[in-house]
Amino acid sequence: MGFFSNDGKLEVVSVFGGTPFAVANADSHRGAPWGKDGIVFTKEVTSGLYRVSLKGGKTAAVTHLDAARNEITHRWPQILPGGKEVLFTASSDNNNFTRADVEAASLVTGQAKVLVENAYFGRYLPTGYLTYISGGTLFAEPFDANNLRLTGPPMPILQNIQSDLSNGSAQLSFSENGTGVYLTGQALASQVRVALVDRKGDATPLVRQPGDYFAPRFSPDGKQLALQVGIGNISVYDLARGTMTPLTFPPGDCVSPVWTPDGKRIACARLSSAGRGTGIAWLASDGAGSVERLTTRAKERQIPFSWSPDGRALAFAQYSLTTGGCCEIWTLPINPSGRPGNPKPFITAQGGVGAPAFSPDGHWLAYSQYVSGVPQIFVVPYPGPGGKWEISVSGGIFPLWSKAAHEIFYVANNTNVSLYAIPYSIQGNSFQPGTPALLFQGDFENRGPMPSYDAAPDGKHFAMFEPVGEKAPPPSPPTVVLNWFTRVARLVASGQK
Repeated sequence: MGFFSNDGKLEVVSVFGGTPFAVANADSHRGAPWGKDGIVFTKEVTSGLYRVSLKGGKTAAVTHLDAARNEITHRWPQILPGGKEVLFTASSDNNNFTRADVEAASLVTGQAKVLVENAYFGRYLPTGYLTYISGGTLFAEPFDANNLRLTGPPMPILQNIQSDLSNGSAQLSFSENGTGVYLTGQALASQVRVALVDRKGDATPLVRQPGDYFAPRFSPDGKQLALQVGIGNISVYDLARGTMTPLTFPPGDCVSPVWTPDGKRIACARLSSAGRGTGIAWLASDGAGSVERLTTRAKERQIPFSWSPDGRALAFAQYSLTTGGCCEIWTLPINPSGRPGNPKPFITAQGGVGAPAFSPDGHWLAYSQYVSGVPQIFVVPYPGPGGKWEISVSGGIFPLWSKAAHEIFYVANNTNVSLYAIPYSIQGNSFQPGTPALLFQGDFENRGPMPSYDAAPDGKHFAMFEPVGEKAPPPSPPTVVLNWFTRVARLVASGQK
């Protein structure tokens, strides 16, 4: 039996008992089907699919994120009959799978083919049907698995199956003998509220209206809060007036807002009209003018994270030019007149790095990096060269520097938020981190791949996301269907008449 452990491992254990052993590092719990040639699994939340032997050893990439479609995740794999192809869900958004695709790829060449757009959690039935979730409904289509080709129109099968738009999953499974099981219920909501949280974890409403919010960012003076709203829209909330002003409008074309140090502009990752874009742009924070591009439209995906305090450099994460995996840290120089220079790689490392954050004096850069499958926080001098200091102890993501004290904040890599603070001092060219202290744990949400919190300029308050209502519907008994394969075939046939 295989399972994901809490320390970032994919492990197996005999059903007769014994000691579990790890076969691979796997920070993501997004599916791991068994095949004759090993286990296919999602290594990270933002990665392609990998394969590892049942005995462990080296992992090998079996799919690659499609840069042309700006994919950032492949997940929920299913090995097709014959063991030569894999079915999976691909998406350019890690928190909303409305625009996800169901794809299939060769396990030999990695070449992928889009089967169904605007759908997720594809599952093949041995009787020749492909099922998937779209619009909260389970559909089925006749499918030629040998040629990876749909051969008939889609038919709705179930309209009340429990699914989750935030991670692309559905509560559905079946056995090889044709018995199906599923949970009923509506798709889980992706809306949250924005709360202002103190260092003890006490929360008060900040933005009362629930929304599909991501990437909160305080303005440099702390009087406004930029938010990504849905896929590709940015709004600015005025804390004193309690008003929300949209800066981009549907169909939307910006994600991951980052204020310039003077508060006059907001940088973002530029989307295409199809919602699958890349490149970095900026726009005036008061909504005047148009969006201006800072980097040319490239094949790779670029996500801005942090400005240097003088506004002369923007640190961003870029998907690897060679593997398509996440990520490398690059910097974009900006001259005094606001003209961008050529982006330059700053940190590249096996396993990926990301979430760069400039220190208040601009002399240091914090970032996260996976070490033995666990993300840790590091600090290096900027622009270098110099040493490298690991400052987290038991894992961490999304570092932020306090503007009020010598502290670095970060969150644990959990579904809910545990916020830590690390004091530090500088001695010459040496960075001296203190001991991480847990500030609070709470029922707040991490909504990656962008940071899901921000520190106010006073260093005493944080913008966090609170779930709206229950995070999941009340438990309900599973529905078990005998002869599930036959039932699906009959429903498709009856719908075609």
